[in-house]
Amino acid sequence: MNGIKAVIMAGGFGTRLKPVTDIMPKPLVPVLNEPVMAHIIRNLCKYGINDAAVTLKYMPDMIKNTFSDCYAGVNLKYYTEDVPLGTAGGVKACEDYLSDEFIVVSGDGIWDYDLNEIYDFHRKNNADITIVCAKTPFPSQYGIVLSDSFGKIVKFAEKPSAGEIFSDKINTGIYVIKKEILKYVPDNTVFDFS
Repeated sequence: MNGIKAVIMAGGFGTRLKPVTDIMPKPLVPVLNEPVMAHIIRNLCKYGINDAAVTLKYMPDMIKNTFSDCYAGVNLKYYTEDVPLGTAGGVKACEDYLSDEFIVVSGDGIWDYDLNEIYDFHRKNNADITIVCAKTPFPSQYGIVLSDSFGKIVKFAEKPSAGEIFSDKINTGIYVIKKEILKYVPDNTVFDFS
């Protein structure tokens, strides 16, 4: 995956982790004595991704001071939002930095997915965007996804109420994206991938 860049979405307010996130942003919450984002960056490096944009909003200086401009072999370029832009809006703000295809990961989730396998799937299907999904018995806390028999997403809902749940498949916050689709995301506007 050399030459592929990543975006780490690390700007959220972490409201579901309060009161911990009253004193630190969610990407800095320790897991195994290290910030969760440290695990994410090392995973990116493991797959040959050496350049990542980091979208920031909540307590941005704490994240910048923790990781500086390079961490675990990954060069980091920070983009701080004046106002929250949402998932797609935050990625759009990094557009000039990104490669023609790039990986997006949430800055608050540890994963062990094989990024090579995901990227190969994305390329084989000539997809504009690939969203990595997982099944869970408790989907109401996540963005849920309904896909057809070919894996094409046909419906998406962000954190539905109990009566609105139509699937046990959730969005993991990992995407492979063709840069050209960012033309559909308005500039400086709150806009989510959902």
